[in-house]
Amino acid sequence: MPFLKDIPVLGWLFRSSDESSRRRELMVFIRPTVLPTPESAAIAATAEKDRLPGISQAEWEIGEAERKRLEKYQHEKDKRIEQQTTRTFDRPQTDAEAAREAGRARREAERLQREQENARRELFRKEGFQE
Repeated sequence: MPFLKDIPVLGWLFRSSDESSRRRELMVFIRPTVLPTPESAAIAATAEKDRLPGISQAEWEIGEAERKRLEKYQHEKDKRIEQQTTRTFDRPQTDAEAAREAGRARREAERLQREQENARRELFRKEGFQE
């Protein structure tokens, strides 16, 4: 209780008298090295990494964490797709929903057809053929 330290005679029981202050410093030493080619830089980096086993361990841990995160994402994605598919087939579509879905499918098919046609034209143009 902060106000108890202000009471005469009784205040010394509730005061803090810790005067020590510890100071920590982190020092990072950087040693620049100029290497003539990218290949020699790759060799030097590999040798330095092999000299410090903690780096290899950290890389492995990061890779494992990334792999687990991707597996979780893929699992959640598969689950969402399954739920959407199940919902679609569990209940009958209304005429309006069926019409919207048919329109979306038609537009997607037309878009794919346009992309294929453009790709064919581009290939013909690159090869020098006349349409």
